[in-house]
Amino acid sequence: MPTKKTFDPCGNCAMCCKYISIILKKPKNSHDIDNIYWYLLHEGITVCILEKNIWVIKIDTKCKNLAGSGLCKNYSSRPDVCRDYSFEQCERYGDEHILHIFKNVGEFFSYIKRDKKLFTLVKEKEEYKENFAKWQNSL
Repeated sequence: MPTKKTFDPCGNCAMCCKYISIILKKPKNSHDIDNIYWYLLHEGITVCILEKNIWVIKIDTKCKNLAGSGLCKNYSSRPDVCRDYSFEQCERYGDEHILHIFKNVGEFFSYIKRDKKLFTLVKEKEEYKENFAKWQNSL
C-alpha cells in the first residue's frame, strides 16, 4: 500500500545551516556605525535590516553537523534554534521580511547617506568624510 507523501519544504536545501545570524542593536551613535563598518570589512559578513527595524549580522559559516547530503548528522538532538526555525522564514521562499541588505561598506554607506538620522551621526566623525567621498566615487 502506498504511503501518503508528506510535505518536505526543505529537501536537502540546508541554506539555514550555512550561516548564523545575530541580532545587533540599531546604530544610535558613530561608535555603533563604526562597528558595522568594521564587520563589513570582513569576508562572509552581511548586515541586514529586517521588519520592525531589527538589525542582524549574518555570518557565513557551515554547521559542523551538516552532512554532504544536506541533512543534519545530529537531527534528533539538534538545538532549539534549529527546531524552531520555520521554512516560512527561509530566503528560498521569499525575503519580504528583509528590508535592506548590506554586503559591503559601500552599500552600507549608501544607505546611511539616505537616512538623515544616521547620516548626522556619521558627519560627527571626521574620518568618515574622506571615506564617504571615496565610496561615493566607486558606487
